[in-house]
Parts: sequence; structure tokens; C-alpha cells
Amino acid sequence: RRTGRLSLVEIGFRTELSASLACPPGQAVTHVLYPEGLALAPWPIVAADEELEARLVERLIARDERAFNELVRAYERRVFALILRMLGGNRSEAEEVSQEVFVQVFKAIGTFRGDSKLSTWIYRIAVNLCKNRSKYLKVRREGQKDELEAVAEHTNLGESTNANVGRI
Repeated sequence: RRTGRLSLVEIGFRTELSASLACPPGQAVTHVLYPEGLALAPWPIVAADEELEARLVERLIARDERAFNELVRAYERRVFALILRMLGGNRSEAEEVSQEVFVQVFKAIGTFRGDSKLSTWIYRIAVNLCKNRSKYLKVRREGQKDELEAVAEHTNLGESTNANVGRI
């Protein structure tokens, strides 16, 4: 690896200065022009990540169990952290929704078009499931509150003949 200062090429994607390398807009720079001369870029090429992701998606579509395990290991912490934040720290709900995310990914992987990164698609599934769970939890809480209010309206605790609460 070279450690000299970069002269004409900015790290990452094409800039006007890197036009001399004939790098198309939006493509990863694969070579760097150092004062000592042209050298391979010292960072991984973006296309390699895209190829790995495409192969993983193909394996998932083919229902490869090892591919699914790789996917879960790669994304489980990030997905769980996102869901935990969205559900307000409710760990048990977050664990349940996280499992549901990966089940949905496995079921729907055939519909993944590749317009975005796989991670973006997975996070979108997680966000949608969190929104659905939040709505469900809100309705459930309101339903429980309504039931308690209905019981309270029908039973005046001070006048009940079979009250289990004694007067102090």
C-alpha cells in the first residue's frame, strides 16, 4: 500500500479531478494518482460488494438455508436496534418483530427487484412491521382502557354489595 498524499484523485467516487482516469460518473475509483505514479486504490471496490449481495440474493431465492443464516447474522443486530428504538425500548416486542422481519424477508425474497440495496429493503420491511405493531399495540391499549372504564361505569365500588374492598 502506498501512504503518499493523493494528488489528483479524491477517495471514493469520480470527481472532476479524476476525469483523467476515465472513471464514469457514479463508479468507484479503482486507481489513484500519487505523486510517485498511478496505483491501485487501497479501498475495496464497490462493485465487489454488489456482486456478493447479488449472489446472496440468488442463494436466498433458491432457498439456501446457509444463505439465510448468513443474512440473519449480518443484519440481526442492526434490525433489532432499529426496531427497539421504534418500539420505545420494548424488548420483548422488538424480539418478536425482529423474527417476523426475517420470516418476511425469506418469504418475499423473490419479489426483491434490486432497485435498492438489500439492506435498504430489509430495513423498509422492519419499519413497516414496526408501524403495524405500534398501531396494534395502541389499539390494544385503548381497548383495555375502554373495558376498564366500562366496568367502572357499571360498578360503583362504594355501593357494591359483594365488594372485596373494605372501607378505611
